[in-house]
Amino acid sequence: MHLSVSMLMRDLAHEPLFNRSVFDDWNPISRRRKQRIIYAPNVAMRIVHKRIRMHLMDRCPPSPYATGSVRGGSTLVNAKRHKGNRFFLLYDIRGAYPSVNLERLIWCLGQCDPRSVSTGDWYYEVEEVLKRFVMAEEGGLMTGAPSSPDWFNLYAGVLIDVPLGAYCAKHGLTYTRYLDDITISSPKPIGHRVNGKRKSRAIRDGIRAIIESSGMAIHDEKAFAHDIQRGPVVINGIGMDKDGRLFVPRHFFHRVRNALRSAIRTAGVYPPPSIINGLMSVIRLVSRRYVFATRGEQKLLNLYRKWKWREDRIRNANRRIKKKTR
Repeated sequence: MHLSVSMLMRDLAHEPLFNRSVFDDWNPISRRRKQRIIYAPNVAMRIVHKRIRMHLMDRCPPSPYATGSVRGGSTLVNAKRHKGNRFFLLYDIRGAYPSVNLERLIWCLGQCDPRSVSTGDWYYEVEEVLKRFVMAEEGGLMTGAPSSPDWFNLYAGVLIDVPLGAYCAKHGLTYTRYLDDITISSPKPIGHRVNGKRKSRAIRDGIRAIIESSGMAIHDEKAFAHDIQRGPVVINGIGMDKDGRLFVPRHFFHRVRNALRSAIRTAGVYPPPSIINGLMSVIRLVSRRYVFATRGEQKLLNLYRKWKWREDRIRNANRRIKKKTR
C-alpha cells in the first residue's frame, strides 16, 4: 500500500490535529534564548504518525551510520563505536528540522523506495501527506511530530550518510550520526601532523563540504576537534576517557534536571515524554543502577518519579474524558 492521505486516515474516529505552542528555550551553555515551536499531536494524529513510521520502517531501512531514533540505537551505542580512537571531530547541524526541504525529502524517499516512484500520482500523494502531517507552517519538519526523527534520518541518511560514510571509510575514519550530531574519530590525527609531516586540512574541508552540500549548515560554535589524551570527550551526553570508560558527565545531569522541571511546569507539553524517557534511559544505561548513590542523583530520581506520577494522572484523566465522550 502506498503512502497516501486516505491510507493514513482510514478508520479514524476523530480528525488528526496538532496543538501548536511556542516556548522560550534558554541554553545555559551558549547563554542564548530562542523560541521553539512545538507541535503536540492528538490521539488521532499519533495513530497517523504510527502508520507513517511503520511505512518508513517497511520501505526504508535505516542507515548503518544512524544511531538515534532507530531500533537498537542509542547515545551509548553511538559512543561505543568510537572506543579505542584518540582523535575526534564533532559537528552539530544548525536548525536541523527547519533545514529539511520538501522537494529534497520526497526525492530521498524515492531513492530508498524506487518501487513506489513508478506509480502514477506517487509524487503528489507523498507531497500531500508531508504538507498535511509532517511539514511545519514555517517550513521544515515539525518539532514534536512522532515521525519527524524518522523523516530526518531518511533525509540525512541519503544526503549525508551515503557520501560521508564512503569518504570516511576511504580515509580510515569512524563515522556515526545521532540525528543532527555527527561524530568522526580516528586513531591518527585528522588533518594534522602525521609522521612529522604537515598534512593539509583537505580531509576536514572535504567533510564540511559533504555536510553543507546537503543544504544543511554546521553550527560552528558547537563544532570542535579533540584529543582524548588531553582529557575525556563528551559525545551526545556520554563521557569517554582515554581508557574507553564511559560515564555520565555532571552537566548532563543538569540538562535532565532542567528538562524534568520544564515538563512538570508545562504539564508534559515540553519537552515531550519521549525526550524525558530518552534522557533518563541514558543515565540508566551508563550508570547501570536505578538507586543512585549521591545526593544530587537521588534528587534527580525523585524528580523523575514526580514527573511520572503527574504523567500518569494526566493520562488517566484523558482516558476518563474519552470514555465519557463515547
